[in-house]
Amino acid sequence: MFDPFMNLQEHEFAAFETMRAFLVQHQTLLLADQQQVTVSQDASPSSSESSASTSSPVSEFATRDGCLLDKVVQMKEKDSIKVKSTNETSKHVTSTPMNLTHDESEWCLEPTNILRYLKASDWKPKKAIKMMQSTVEWRRQRNLPFTRQIAEPPQVTTGTPNLYLSPYKDRQERPIIVMTTRPDTVHQGMDKVTLHKTQLDNAIHVVETAIQQMDQCTGVEQMVLLIDASHFKISEIPVKIGKHFIDVMMKHYPERLGLALVMNCPTYFAMFFNMVSAFLSEKTRKKIVIVPREKNIVDKTFILEKYMDLECVEKRFGGTSEYTFLGNDGSI
Repeated sequence: MFDPFMNLQEHEFAAFETMRAFLVQHQTLLLADQQQVTVSQDASPSSSESSASTSSPVSEFATRDGCLLDKVVQMKEKDSIKVKSTNETSKHVTSTPMNLTHDESEWCLEPTNILRYLKASDWKPKKAIKMMQSTVEWRRQRNLPFTRQIAEPPQVTTGTPNLYLSPYKDRQERPIIVMTTRPDTVHQGMDKVTLHKTQLDNAIHVVETAIQQMDQCTGVEQMVLLIDASHFKISEIPVKIGKHFIDVMMKHYPERLGLALVMNCPTYFAMFFNMVSAFLSEKTRKKIVIVPREKNIVDKTFILEKYMDLECVEKRFGGTSEYTFLGNDGSI
């Protein structure tokens, strides 16, 4: 069984316990734009403060919450993080509570979810709590489930020819989402507003389906984005939908992207990437691998094989798979 706490540092585990204790004590979540949570994080508490108490904040939260106490006891108590008690924190929460359903509560308290939001927030519980609250409200508005369904092989119609879930996975068993930069021919004739909504809805549906394919028992929590940029044209860039999709991924699917492999990039793709990268964090930019169109087949194959088996990659990317996505109307 995969242990999500295996490689956590002490201050990271302390942040986890802080956030989880808050969520356990407050079985309601607050609207993100109203809530005011006070969580004090002093990097260097004074020696007088350290000696005033015989128990560290980490063990205090673990004892109160009953969560992973054995792991906390085994840790050295360095007092590297000072956190106000959750009782004290609750006094600073001043907004109308939003009752959670059982499924929503289970989702919020799932350790891997807490860890993902903390990682995306640089291990700052206050920021992570705000992000999670915002996601709960967003998922409610879109009527998205808070429970994992029984994983089944993706259907051939999961997506559109420009964005779909591949039937294959990479070497780390992460699901692969395939994206093509060619013009959208499936939704021709739609006005811009409707097209924007339809494309975003499809992207979210594909991402949600990919998450259902992840095996949590083996520690799979991320996906791979495989992009064919051979049809890329600056004049046809859907800037608005692209920015909106990036915004959704960063806010509501933190730490879900494991790798973005951009294949067959024309020389002017760098201009577009520089524009888009302004909206990305440094951590996300490091996950993006760009393979120029000019690279020979040997170099492309070498790069591909680093991340996935060639038989799991379509031929247009340099693999050996004959797979071709067929849309609802049989289009390619």
